[in-house]
Amino acid sequence: MTELPLRRLILYKHGVGYFERRGQFEGTKLALAFSREAMDDVLKSLVVLEKGEGHVKGIDYERPESWSSRRIELGAGRPLRDLLTELRGRRIRLALRDEAAAEGLIVGIDEPPPEEPISQSLVTIYRSDVRQITLHRLNDIRGVQLLDSAADEVLWSLRANSDKQDSRTATIQLDEGKHDLLVAYLAPAPSWRVSYRIIVDNIETELPDVLLQGWGLFDNVLDEDLEDVRISLVAGRPVSFRYPLYEPQQPERPLIEDTIRPAAPPAYTLAAPAPASAPRPKMMRAMAMREEAFAGADLDSLSMDEMASIAPVAEGAAQGALFRYDVREPVSVGRGRSALVPLLNLRTACRRELVYRGAAGETHPMVTVRFENSSGLTLERGPITIMESRSYGGEAVLNWTAEGAMVTIRYAQALEVSVKENQNSAHQTRRIRLGRDVLIHEVEESLTTIYTATNTAGEARVIKIEHPLRHPYELFDTVQPAEANSQLASWLLPIPARGEAALRVRERRLVERREHIRSINFEQLRRYLMDRMLDQNTVSELREVLTLYARIDSIVQRYNEIEALRQKIYNQQTQIRGNLDVLKNEGGEGELRTRYITTLAETEDQLNGLREEEVTLRSEEAACHAKLEEHLSRFPG
Repeated sequence: MTELPLRRLILYKHGVGYFERRGQFEGTKLALAFSREAMDDVLKSLVVLEKGEGHVKGIDYERPESWSSRRIELGAGRPLRDLLTELRGRRIRLALRDEAAAEGLIVGIDEPPPEEPISQSLVTIYRSDVRQITLHRLNDIRGVQLLDSAADEVLWSLRANSDKQDSRTATIQLDEGKHDLLVAYLAPAPSWRVSYRIIVDNIETELPDVLLQGWGLFDNVLDEDLEDVRISLVAGRPVSFRYPLYEPQQPERPLIEDTIRPAAPPAYTLAAPAPASAPRPKMMRAMAMREEAFAGADLDSLSMDEMASIAPVAEGAAQGALFRYDVREPVSVGRGRSALVPLLNLRTACRRELVYRGAAGETHPMVTVRFENSSGLTLERGPITIMESRSYGGEAVLNWTAEGAMVTIRYAQALEVSVKENQNSAHQTRRIRLGRDVLIHEVEESLTTIYTATNTAGEARVIKIEHPLRHPYELFDTVQPAEANSQLASWLLPIPARGEAALRVRERRLVERREHIRSINFEQLRRYLMDRMLDQNTVSELREVLTLYARIDSIVQRYNEIEALRQKIYNQQTQIRGNLDVLKNEGGEGELRTRYITTLAETEDQLNGLREEEVTLRSEEAACHAKLEEHLSRFPG
């Protein structure tokens, strides 16, 4: 706890708080206590302003190891033994049994054998006046008196450890006299929360009344009571991080060991280095200005409100990406306690509707209230409890809502109404047009959704059906929606008592499907003509194209047949030549040889005929391609 009371507290959603202390102080040292975890944030943000006539000299703080080096661990069941161990080297006086005493320097404590109790430990005392060491059993000691002022540090450390093991102190050094100080800093703090309540009255009317209350929840984690503190709660996510300033950073350096060297030759005497020159007058003035600025001598016109972007100017204010709630009245919260503070109290008219959201997997519509956020405040996300007709209505989560936007809260199912969805799709070719060598089919894809609502209540109901819009589909052949945006369209559907009602929603889009002309046949052309997808002239042109494609295909097929025949003839000729090699010219072999030669000549004639046919086919194929290109060039590109 510090002698400067906390006057202002600003809490953020991301786990830090801005703490501002202000008050009068007389003395030269002002101690501020912080938790160990807060030191990094404090060291990067601490600001001290002297608003009076005094000066701030500086700030010092405990090193991280300060506490651990002074920490005393007293074991359970043996505190006296451990305390005397910590007092080694200190001058003490022991009060013993039978009013005896022993005075001197405590040397140490000898452990008893394992089978004996710890009370049999021997305390060793050195008496310097007689140069004598005496031993005393631990269970004979009735009291200990400290005769060495240094021993007080041990007990002070013990007391501090028991109370503030996790506390660190920063001390503000001041000059003599009275001071008017403002101290501000950032430190870790639990995230504040918000919760809402809604009371809906006159639900049977077209525009029921609604009362929205918002409450901020925060925790006092300080080791002090908060009395009459101005509270602000900030929504948003400013950049924030931890930076290790408290722990000393010792960079690693290479270790270079000395080497054994022979004796050096005689050294020449060098002139002593010149003393450092005194600061120049301009530099001294700059240094003085920095010191005075830190001391606050020239800061009368600068306030902490100007230094912090979170300074309050209204009960609710937007600050870039942040929004701040300023609690009207100062708040008092006891140490270790939490509090709720009022943020808003909005009374307005609302619409109470039964809303069914299509394609959400729901069966019943949700009871929904909608109203404009006319509070002048941005509403932070938080849970909300709904009361209607003086009874519990349900719960929901109120999403982040800007000022002037619509608040929509869905909090209960309307079980008396059930809704079924039935969806089907269809495809229909609307038009076929020619491309360069393709037919482009313009196909209409349509989706039809039928919502059938059943009302089991004895009174009529009106439900709102919200239908998700599927881009690039567009509505057609459907009743004009009551409301629509880029994502949803909604309709009001009246349902009679114990009756049914239906809503049909139709959507469509046009897509293109490309069909290569070469892949169609004459039967498809005939059907396109009958369906009036293509006119007679276009069909005639396409017939010519298909005829040319068919002739080209037949030519290619004949190419393959010619190649197969040619290969067959080559094989036959190879066989004949093999037979001729072994036949003689006389007798029966001579006659057979003559027949083989005749057959070989015939195969050569066949090969010549195939070559001539192939030349003719290539000429015809080229002519077909030329005619085909002529027809296709007349089609749209």
